Amino acid sequence: MCARRKAAVNCVEIAQRVLARYPQATLEKAIAAYEYDSNAAPEDRQMWDDFRGRGYMTLSELKRLSLWKARGRQQVNIASNSDPAVKAVTEAAIQVNSEVPEESVLPIGILTTLHGVEIPTASTIMTVWDPQRFGILDIRVWRALRKAAPDAFRQIEFPPNGSRKGYRLPFGPNDAALYLCVIREIAAQTSLSCREIDKALWVLGDDP
Repeated sequence: MCARRKAAVNCVEIAQRVLARYPQATLEKAIAAYEYDSNAAPEDRQMWDDFRGRGYMTLSELKRLSLWKARGRQQVNIASNSDPAVKAVTEAAIQVNSEVPEESVLPIGILTTLHGVEIPTASTIMTVWDPQRFGILDIRVWRALRKAAPDAFRQIEFPPNGSRKGYRLPFGPNDAALYLCVIREIAAQTSLSCREIDKALWVLGDDP
């Protein structure tokens, strides 16, 4: 069995374990309980229709999105990007996603070449672009998945406050690939989008 096929099978198995702990009714209840500032969120169509229409993000849009996702922690680094660089990198990520849709982590890797864009923010950009197939990766969703499948999501362990010496622990490309594979499989087994699943997991991962 090739590595890609083996990974796909594992994702099916992991998704089934996640759904055994969090059945669709539980996920839907958590989605209803989701509360996070909606201004510049992936669902803010007034904010993001231009991005989706033109196929790339501007520096001002990236600043706004980072402010929403990272609560200002990366604003200095984000501001050090030039507008042409943001355009080129985000456009390249969108193009790669269109041309090689099965390689979900490739556009996220491209986006992390921008200053101040780590995997959580990169996954947010792609969630804005396509909330059906992408979800936001962060500490709380990972924590929820570790409750359901601790062996699969053992690569990263977070202390109760989700940080070490004041810094959030980093996700890597393999973590992003596993996360997207699993939530896409959960989406395939339910009537939920990947964005809806990430909302539910964010709520369910609130407790350490």
